[in-house]
Amino acid sequence: MKRVKLPGSFMIPEKVFHRILALGEGWRVQQVDYVDKESKVVICVEDTPALWATEACPHCGRKTVGGYDHAPERQWRHLNVCQLQSEIVCRLPRGRCQSCERIYTVRAPWEGRSRGLTQEFEAFALTLMREMPVSKAGEILGETDQKLWRALFAHVDAAWSELSWENVVWVGADEMNRKKGHNYLTVFVLLTFHMLFSCEDFHAANATTS
Repeated sequence: MKRVKLPGSFMIPEKVFHRILALGEGWRVQQVDYVDKESKVVICVEDTPALWATEACPHCGRKTVGGYDHAPERQWRHLNVCQLQSEIVCRLPRGRCQSCERIYTVRAPWEGRSRGLTQEFEAFALTLMREMPVSKAGEILGETDQKLWRALFAHVDAAWSELSWENVVWVGADEMNRKKGHNYLTVFVLLTFHMLFSCEDFHAANATTS
C-alpha cells in the first residue's frame, strides 16, 4: 500500500489516534489510511528519537541503548473504528546496548500477549470469551478460533505464573467425566472452591470410586 506524507495541517486524525493509543513521546502516528477494498483502517506508527532517552536494555537493565536499525514491517489487529476493522502497522526499531553490546527488537507498547493482536483488542476478546463460546466471539470479532485460543492461552499462562499459593489451607480432589467414553478430569479445588489445578485424560481404570 502506497503511503503519502501529508502536511502538518492535515494531521488531525493522526494526533487523535496518538492520544487514543497513549503512545507518549517515544512513538508517533505517522499516518492513518482507509483501505477501501478491504474496508479497513490502517494506523501507521513510527518511533521517535525520544524513545532512546528512556529505553532500558532488557538484558542488562541499563539505559545505555541507542537506535540500531528497524525490523521488517508488522501488523497488529486493533479495536474496530466505526465498525471497520483496524490494524496498527509499524517497523519496530532495534536497539543496541552500549554496555552489554546486545542488539534487540523493542517491544511495542500496544502489543498484546499473543502475536498480531493489540492489548485493547485482546481485552475486548477476553470479555467476549468469558461470556460465550470462542467460536461465537470469533464471529463477532471477525477472527479465527485459533487466533483467539492462542490469545486466551497466553493470558491463562501469564495468570498462572502470578498465582499465589500462600493461602491454601487444604485441597480437595475429585474426578469428573469430561465426556462419554470415560475420559476423566482430575480437579483440585481451594477451600473457597476456586479452581486450583486440573489434569485431563485421567484413565477410567485408575479412577477412584466413593
